[in-house]
Amino acid sequence: MLGVLLLALPIFLLLNLFLTIKPDLLLTCAGLLGSFTFMAYLMELANILRRDQRLDDRGYQYRQGKGRNGKWESGILLKEILNYVFAEKGAGPGGAMGFLGAGAAMGVSLGVRLFAPVSDLWYYGGAIISFLGILLTNVAIIQKYNVLATRKLPQFDRKGGDSRG
Repeated sequence: MLGVLLLALPIFLLLNLFLTIKPDLLLTCAGLLGSFTFMAYLMELANILRRDQRLDDRGYQYRQGKGRNGKWESGILLKEILNYVFAEKGAGPGGAMGFLGAGAAMGVSLGVRLFAPVSDLWYYGGAIISFLGILLTNVAIIQKYNVLATRKLPQFDRKGGDSRG
């Protein structure tokens, strides 16, 4: 009898205290995941912008005579990120679509949560749409990372300096 009780107690605790995923919890998790992917996409764009404008290159900044003003840097960086994203021609999955995917995920999850329908189908549909938006944003993050990870090819045919040696 004691052995059965000792065996039944962990099984009861495992089954009773295990996280049960309900539709509203699933939709909330989708919204949170959408906000995290939105922040990751913004950070990726900020890194690309910093590399393209050589903001981390101290020698280049010194030679150009540009000092870094930390007071306005974050506001200007956000403005430049938005200009960079929306100025692309045919903004595909790497442009505004990255913002739209995560924004749709957050908007749909928040809208369904505020609307609070009775049927679970709305919650599951909202979660599916949210996860598709998150998938679109993740594809855009990977494409932007590929842009960030590549470097310019060396120019071996360049004539000038001591390279003619």
